Amino acid sequence: MISGWTIYWATKLDSIREFTMGMSIGMAALLVAIGIILLTMAGDGKSEEKRLAKYVKSTVWKLAIIPLIGALITVTLPTTKQMAAMLIIPPVANSILSNEELKQLPNNVVSLANDWLKELKPNKDLNEKGK
Repeated sequence: MISGWTIYWATKLDSIREFTMGMSIGMAALLVAIGIILLTMAGDGKSEEKRLAKYVKSTVWKLAIIPLIGALITVTLPTTKQMAAMLIIPPVANSILSNEELKQLPNNVVSLANDWLKELKPNKDLNEKGK
């Protein structure tokens, strides 16, 4: 059963995807900036700065997993349209397939519908030629 909360979260999926993508890009940009700073610090040759650079470098590598996780969430999280399809199509398809009244339609009705459709096709062709 589709509840109000299901509808709410399904409509918020696009916003969540945008947020995680923005955070991933922001974190990646921050890590690049820190990497550039590390390159300038390591070139000075002072032992204290080298130790700090080494510590920051190890921390940056540990933090690099955050944008990867954010990107993974963004890729695997369905869009609002995909979630709507996942919520709506299965119950509709199952109700059509399991509807006993549809299964009990006589073949004559199907044949009548096919004959009617065949009769419409020549009329359509004549109408197009007359234009």
